[in-house]
This record gives sequence, C-alpha cells and structure tokens, in this order.
Amino acid sequence: MEKNVPNKSINNTATTAAATPTRVVTSMSYTDLEENIIKWTQELDEQELIFNEQVIQLNARDQQLFANREKIEQLNDAIEGANNEQQNLEYELNFMVAEQKELEELLAPMEMLLEEPGDKTWGCERENMYYIAENIESQIRQMSEDLKEAWA
Repeated sequence: MEKNVPNKSINNTATTAAATPTRVVTSMSYTDLEENIIKWTQELDEQELIFNEQVIQLNARDQQLFANREKIEQLNDAIEGANNEQQNLEYELNFMVAEQKELEELLAPMEMLLEEPGDKTWGCERENMYYIAENIESQIRQMSEDLKEAWA
C-alpha cells in the first residue's frame, strides 16, 4: 500500500557571515621548531617502545592461550576415552554377573545332590580340587609378579 505524499520542495540557502576569522600569528624560531620536533620524536619513540612491549605481552598471552587450548583438547580426549573404557568395563561386568547367576542356578541342584548324607567321596574330591585351584592361583600370581619385575 503506497502512501500519497505531496511533493514539497525545500529550499535551503546558505548564508555566510561577513565576519572574518582572526588570525593569531606567533613567531617561532628555527631552534624552537627543532626542539619541538626532537621532543615529539622522543615521545613517539617512547610510545613505540610501549607499543612494542604490549605486543610482546599480547603474543605471550596468545601463545599461552593456544597451549592451554591444546591441553584442554587433550584432557577432553582423555576424558572421552576414560568414559568409553568405563562403559566397556560396565558392560563386561554386567555380562560376568549374568554368567555367574546362570552358573549359580546350574550348580544349585548339583550341590543339593552332593550334600546328601552318606556320600563322603564327593567332599574329598571337592577339597582336593579346591587345593589344586589354590595352588594354580598362587602360581599364576607368582608368574604375574615375575612378569611385572621383568618389565620394570
């Protein structure tokens, strides 16, 4: 929807003042000019030194930021790896718990049969197997310690 705006012409006229600016003329000798130039040059040199120092500080901070960024990225990667490893371990642990429950369910009826009175041979065999298992376990521990010492 267009608005109908009447054309208006605006006339701007610039007026100039008849007054002329006053000029203040100060005379400066060549020596004064040279002293001012030397002073300005020294101030410029000082400002340049300050600027260069600030640039050096800024570059040092910039490098520190980049180094910290890399460290943070490495830590983040390590945390992600640890989280993945933890998930894998939890999965394996849950799997082992399920297997142990299944074995317990399978062994429970067999152990009931073994506990019947009058049958002492199974008890002796069981104790013998337990002793052998303990012996093998101690041998494995010793071998593990030997391997650890060999690697150290």
